Amino acid sequence: MSENLLQPTWFSQIAGTPAARRLAETIANTTHASGEAISARGAIGSSTVLVAAALRQRLSRPVLLVVAHLDEADEAVDELESLSINAAKFPAMELAPGESSISLDLLAERLTLVRQLEDASSIQSKIPNPKSQIDFIVAPIQALMQAVPRADRLQQLLRVIRPGDQLDTVDLARWLSEAGYNRVEAIDSPAEFAIRGGIIDIFPPGAVPARIDLFGNQVEAIHEIDLGTMGSDRKLDRVEIVGATLEKLQTDEGMVSFATYLPRQTLAILAELAEITEQGRSYFDRAHDARGIYGPPAVFKSLAERCHAMIDINHYVPGNAGEQSIELPVESLPTFSENTTEAFAELAELAKEHETFVLCQNEGESQRARELVHEFAPQANIHIQTHYLHRGFIWAPSP
Repeated sequence: MSENLLQPTWFSQIAGTPAARRLAETIANTTHASGEAISARGAIGSSTVLVAAALRQRLSRPVLLVVAHLDEADEAVDELESLSINAAKFPAMELAPGESSISLDLLAERLTLVRQLEDASSIQSKIPNPKSQIDFIVAPIQALMQAVPRADRLQQLLRVIRPGDQLDTVDLARWLSEAGYNRVEAIDSPAEFAIRGGIIDIFPPGAVPARIDLFGNQVEAIHEIDLGTMGSDRKLDRVEIVGATLEKLQTDEGMVSFATYLPRQTLAILAELAEITEQGRSYFDRAHDARGIYGPPAVFKSLAERCHAMIDINHYVPGNAGEQSIELPVESLPTFSENTTEAFAELAELAKEHETFVLCQNEGESQRARELVHEFAPQANIHIQTHYLHRGFIWAPSP
């Protein structure tokens, strides 16, 4: 089924408004070599996420949405997935520069996404628009400031084991220990491994726990482990193990900007340029050791050089105001009363001026909202739908 058929009418209405069309046309008519900045004024609640989704739909280009805060990235992915958009998050390691601890879970997410982009790039050189292409990525600025390994260094940080491989258990145990894994008697948590004769159990962060069966030094089979029974489950064709030492990450050698892996046709959309810049500067200023860390200007430069276009969408004054500035018809929602009866009466008044949608996170909440509308605002034209949206807004295009 087409993705567009799965998307709600309220999103289609936003994507089809003149302002959204004009923004899309401006981007389409901008050449990469021109270096022109495109700005939009009008950002309330979750509106920028939806505008970014509309641009991806209208232009059929991959999108990188850059946000200022870590939790904004999580929220944006939730909202995009509610629109049936397969969005990937490129996470920050939440490692303040100079600290010595590394989250292997987050590092696994980062390296896995980098590898997927690299694989998709290789496939795209042979097959235009491959199905494996990643169409939407959300990243906090801190994640983009943290360098990633060059393609030829990925093998040092991401180890892949397949049936038929030759494997030295002593060498693997040393590599895992240096990479931050804990050797235990029996695994039950990520970043743990156990070796018993010719059996290696390992729980890579971000992946399923796996059992590697050896015949001598050769990998005979790999199975997923049922942690409840510790028995072998379905057969796996590989196990991917991510690991890194601080020294391998905090270096400029063999490290590059994440932008290096983005497809050339990518649209880089910056949600609140001033706030992104401020949060990036704050992160950079805390660095005790800036190796492997890019400042915000370097990040913006790498995106501008790599992507088809950069667009900043802001609440107040556009970050790069000029001829390429576009007004989006976004307004703040009024503050509703804490009293249920009064709040739904106020909602009914709002529905007289605007087509009104109340979005709930699950069907139970939707059913309760319908009951409240029927009880307190029975004449109001209010649509209740189940969709994930963190912060509401008014989208009020001119008639």
